[in-house]
Amino acid sequence: MTTSFAWFVRGRIFESIHANIAATYLAMICLLLIPWLMISSWTGQLMPRRKLEYRALILLSSFLLVSVVQWGVRIGFAS
Repeated sequence: MTTSFAWFVRGRIFESIHANIAATYLAMICLLLIPWLMISSWTGQLMPRRKLEYRALILLSSFLLVSVVQWGVRIGFAS
């Protein structure tokens, strides 16, 4: 994951995906969270507060699904 994050922050997206697609997905989520968290810290309240847990659950579940599928493919090709 570290290699993928390093490629991502340098703007080398294809290398990042090649290193670890789940980490690239996580880096994209983190990149999207930066403005939301900055606005939330500036105003002092979470923006928007509706269905926050549901959205977090969707993001976490999709990350885990991508990660499990990626490792399943890697193990399948290795054997």
